[in-house]
Amino acid sequence: MKTVEYKLARLEEQNAALLRKLRHQENEISRLSVRESQLREVRRIPLLQKRLDAALGEREELECQLTETRRREVKLLDELNLLKKFVKLSENPELAEVARQCANYERIQEDLKTLGEQLRIISVERDEYKKRALLSCEEAEYYRDKWNASFNEKRELENYIRKQLAEKETANIEISVKSPSCYSVIERSSSLSVTPAEESHSVEDSQHLRQCLEEERARSGALQETIDALYEQQKEQRRSRSHERRLSSPPAPTKNIYSTSEGGDTELSIQTLRKQLQLSEGECKILRNRWQTIREENELLLARLSEQEQKETFWQNQIRKLSGECDQLKRQLEFFSQAKSMILCHHNESSCGELLQC
Repeated sequence: MKTVEYKLARLEEQNAALLRKLRHQENEISRLSVRESQLREVRRIPLLQKRLDAALGEREELECQLTETRRREVKLLDELNLLKKFVKLSENPELAEVARQCANYERIQEDLKTLGEQLRIISVERDEYKKRALLSCEEAEYYRDKWNASFNEKRELENYIRKQLAEKETANIEISVKSPSCYSVIERSSSLSVTPAEESHSVEDSQHLRQCLEEERARSGALQETIDALYEQQKEQRRSRSHERRLSSPPAPTKNIYSTSEGGDTELSIQTLRKQLQLSEGECKILRNRWQTIREENELLLARLSEQEQKETFWQNQIRKLSGECDQLKRQLEFFSQAKSMILCHHNESSCGELLQC
């Protein structure tokens, strides 16, 4: 008996343990199922969000359609009221004509406002074009005067250089005549007893003189060909005065026709003049191009100005025409208002007569 009872107790304990384990597993299963359902819901959130966004977009579209439908409804109601008014006016042709004239008058007033604004803009543009044209003309005149002044200074410089070259040639000839070599040549040619060495020396001196004169003529010709413009008048005048003083001083007699220092100064002055003349030529070309550009711009501005004036005259004619139409419509409106008042008075008199008869 004890063994059976013991076994029964053991079985009951095992059953209780199994029941506890079963409850624990059931709780775990329920917790896992809840968690799985939560995870399933979380996975469905993006899809639900998309559906929500689609529903919101559809709602907005429906609201827009609703507002558009209400707007159309209001518009249709306005048209219906207008048609009702027209139906009422169709019974009275005088009032219909007055309403039509009023509508035309309002339209013409709007057209007049638009044309007036356009005319104001055109007048402002015309004034601006006039100012720009005047400024361009003044600038063109300034550059033309400057170019003429540069051209005159260039011509004066050319004349001055020609004069200096001529004076230099005459001075060189005088130096060659007064030089001891020339005296020796004259004495040797005049004497009867002339040695061959002295004759060869005199021939060499004469050839050297001719060669120097030819070189000077070639230099002067090259300088005259390169002269085209003037650059920096004050500096050039100072240089010309110093050069004139240097040339006007009496030359010292030497064995050769040109000393090394004088030849170097002449060459340096010629190179300086060439550089200055090249710079003056470039400046003159720039001024000429600028003047031509300003002249073309001025012509374009004048053409646009004439076009704007033509447009302005056209719009003025249009405004004048519309003003005439407005005056005519005003007279017609006054006439129709007088006719309407007369009709109303006649209608009131007839209604009063009927009441009196009754």
